[in-house]
Amino acid sequence: SEAGVPSVLLQLEAELNEYFSGNLQQFTTEFGLVGTAFQCNVWRQLQWIPFGQISTYGQIASRLGKGKASRAVGAAIGKNPLSIVLPCHRVIGKSGALTG
Repeated sequence: SEAGVPSVLLQLEAELNEYFSGNLQQFTTEFGLVGTAFQCNVWRQLQWIPFGQISTYGQIASRLGKGKASRAVGAAIGKNPLSIVLPCHRVIGKSGALTG
């Protein structure tokens, strides 16, 4: 690592540069998530939304087996610790509107 910077941060920096240059669509850096079990499950679902695609809070809740928990999904997404890497910007409201 450079001057004591952990290699995971160097890899993430390189991937972010590639992403913002338009040369990367999916991150591969491995990282741990710290949150409640529900939050971590929601954040993992964000990783499965393909580049250029969208999902809704309700769809994520359904995939977690908690079909009526779209507000709780929204609250978890609002606490997303890695908002570009875990693409919360790909999640919209049921009506198609940007929310949150």
